[in-house]
Order: sequence, then C-alpha cells, then structure tokens
Amino acid sequence: MLKKFTLKNFKNFKNEIAIDFANTAGYQFSTDCITDGMISKMLIYGRNATGKTNLGKALIDICTTMFGGRRYIDTGVFLNADSIDETAVFSYEFRFENSELIYRYARFSNQELRNEELHIDKKTIFSCDFENNKFNFENLNYINAETASKDRYLQSVDIGDEEELQEPKLPFLRWLISNVALSNDSILIKLANYVRRMLIITSEDARLSLPRRINDIFMSCWRIQID
Repeated sequence: MLKKFTLKNFKNFKNEIAIDFANTAGYQFSTDCITDGMISKMLIYGRNATGKTNLGKALIDICTTMFGGRRYIDTGVFLNADSIDETAVFSYEFRFENSELIYRYARFSNQELRNEELHIDKKTIFSCDFENNKFNFENLNYINAETASKDRYLQSVDIGDEEELQEPKLPFLRWLISNVALSNDSILIKLANYVRRMLIITSEDARLSLPRRINDIFMSCWRIQID
C-alpha cells in the first residue's frame, strides 16, 4: 500500500508537503476507511484554485513515470513560479507485507527527469543522476535483478544534446520491470501491480479507466482509495 507521498516545488506547492497515510492518530474515520493500520480512503476538499487538481496530478505522476504512455495534457507551468529550485521532487513510500519501498525522483519538466532512486528496506537498490551522468546499480542482486543488462540501458540514455530536448530520459525502474524476468512474488511486481491500480477509479459498483482529462475527476474535491 501507499504509505506516504511527499511533493515539493510542483505548480502551486512551493514548499514540501506530505500526505502520511500511516498517521491515523487524531482522525475520526469509520472502520472501512482504515486498512492494515493505514488510511485507505481519504477525501480532500477546499476552495477553487487551492491546488486540489494539482495535488491529484502529482499523486498519479508515478503512473506515467513507471509505465510511459502519454502524460496528462497540461498547458500551465510545471515548477512553482516563486521557487529558485530547478526541479520538482516526488517521493512515494510503500509498504508490502514486511518490506518498505521508497521510489523518489526529480523532474525538470513534465517530460524530463533529473534523477531517480529506489530504496528497499533502507538499502539503495539503484540511483540514476541523469544530469551528471552518474549511475549506481550495485545492489540489484537484492531484488534478484543482477542479470539486468546495465550497459544496454545506459546506451538508451546516452543521447546527444540536440536529441535530449526531444527524447526524455528513460526511467531505470520502468526499464527494469520491462526487461528483467522477475518472480511473481518480487516486490517490484507488487509495486507495478499497485501503481497500475492507481489509474482505476471506483464509481459505485463499477470500475472505470482513468479518463483522458484528469480534471474530470479532480474538480471541487477528490477521493483517494488505496486499498
């Protein structure tokens, strides 16, 4: 399950904000809103132009980062206009049974990654610094992915400056899930299955795919269900 989401310097969120689904103290939820000690259903509401839609976009940014495809259409600015930071930072903390997984990345824009890193049980599995061309894949054996062809991946991100403006950097996590034979009980498979479900919304008894216009969901209020 998604345990915590942290965001910084994205649209109207200049300072770091966090949604901690594990912090249930002080809240008066009904029992069906709590799953395995974490908030599984949440309603966020507020006045117009306070950032609800942008928060929703940020929350599901991991979906297109991990799986590609057409990112949501956005005609506005990506970074906070008042910040001097060059990137927006997204951090997702998950819990799968007894394991903790953190996937964190920074973006220059809606299309261009600056870096990404994956941590499992406080161990750095990999880190990719696309800006400075520095990569660390030393702990892939921890997830039984040591046979991954790192050289092949590095060739895919070794592009010239002219091409770089048109071709986004390929996230290593996306490449890893697509190119390595992982066991069915792999934590990365659990992560992938969970993130795919984040693109499903529930309407009464029917499950619907996410519509093209995300604004159709995140209007005056929006609802998170993460069980």
